Amino acid sequence: MVIIQLKLRYKNSKSKAKNKTEVPVLSESEDKKRKIQTMALSIREGYFGGLAQTLTDQFMTPYAISLNVSPTQMGILRSFLGFLSPIGQIIGSNRMKHRSRRSIVLKGIFFQLLMWPLIILLGFFALNDWFPSIIPFFLMTFYILYSFFGSTTGPSWFSLMGDIVPEDYRGRYFSKRSFFITGLSITLSVLASILLEQFRILDGVLFGYLIIFLVAFLSRGISWSYLARHYYPPFKIEKHSYLSFKNFVKKIPNSNFGLFTLYMTFITFSVNIGVPYMAYYMLEELSFNYIEYVAVNLSTPLISLAFFPLLGHLSDKYGNTLVLRICGFLLPSLPILWIFFNTPLQLILIPQLISAFAWTGMNLSASNFIYDNIPKQQRGFYIAYYNFFLGMGVLCGGLLGSVLLQIVPIIFISVYETLFLISGSCRLLFDFMFLFRIREVRVKNNKKN
Repeated sequence: MVIIQLKLRYKNSKSKAKNKTEVPVLSESEDKKRKIQTMALSIREGYFGGLAQTLTDQFMTPYAISLNVSPTQMGILRSFLGFLSPIGQIIGSNRMKHRSRRSIVLKGIFFQLLMWPLIILLGFFALNDWFPSIIPFFLMTFYILYSFFGSTTGPSWFSLMGDIVPEDYRGRYFSKRSFFITGLSITLSVLASILLEQFRILDGVLFGYLIIFLVAFLSRGISWSYLARHYYPPFKIEKHSYLSFKNFVKKIPNSNFGLFTLYMTFITFSVNIGVPYMAYYMLEELSFNYIEYVAVNLSTPLISLAFFPLLGHLSDKYGNTLVLRICGFLLPSLPILWIFFNTPLQLILIPQLISAFAWTGMNLSASNFIYDNIPKQQRGFYIAYYNFFLGMGVLCGGLLGSVLLQIVPIIFISVYETLFLISGSCRLLFDFMFLFRIREVRVKNNKKN
């Protein structure tokens, strides 16, 4: 059914093949057929890759808390994750000059898979009280490597999907893909939280984490097998298409994409002043159990399922900038609302509901905006350098948050709430500085046609 729907969409779309041979050059009809198959495969791959990522995102911080990683250490960890992941993307984009996208994607995921047994092994060490003083250091190291290896695949995957999915169907396709992936990930994450809470009651919470991460490991392995079955169209980076980091930086002040990059960088900076401490705030300050913690965290992606079709349609019909502005001006309210609502139900019904709409729109419009504003041959370079700037935002925001955590006064009940106030204020400042200066591209192009 998915393949039939995609085939009908594809008949009205234009696509061009690139020049270098990652696979033998196919006829136009065979090329189109393989692309349709890959669009369907990508949704299936996303089920397992998305599940692995969701389990990692939701449970790695509580796992770290169980292994005695301090809030300051977690802030530093998140900062370096944000910095090193874009470095991995730059390395991955440069490898595209000499390696096939298939090779880059599969090797990156393979090395990422190798980190899971090491992360799981630390749980066994903790259960037996072996080397307790160095377990936090090794967890941070393995998690950084896990994220780094995964990040090297980003530019190749982004470039690939730009070739596979027709331009006039991207908003709907990626919203549909996200809808299915998010739905499955949420369902299984809720089951994982129930499992974890039962192990906590039995005073064996580490066993629960080990089971969850084993599932994540296996899911990522299945994801890898689907990626191996993707169609990777002919692709070559010509010498004139190479974009150095220096030239990218030079373009920032005078380009539409440069303004967008600066805006997203400063928003990322603002977000990471407070976000690394949300888990500590819920588990320690608000005393949530694991089910409440996961329910609040997963409420945003769950609610977002209702917004994917709407926002994907709006993005395709009216352009990405309108959606970006509407959702961007909702972002400052999110951390501030956390100060005034502190029960699970209140958080789900108010800040998390708004967050679902805002971040769904931001992510969809930002992804499509990038595709619309950069040359096809330079997608890998642009996305790597763009994510490097976002990584700098994560690094600087996280480090500033770690410093502020030690020195800011407690204005409300908790020092974490002071960080939330600072985070929201910074978001609002950067909204006014940049959002109205970013121009739409796709709508203008459509009018010309």
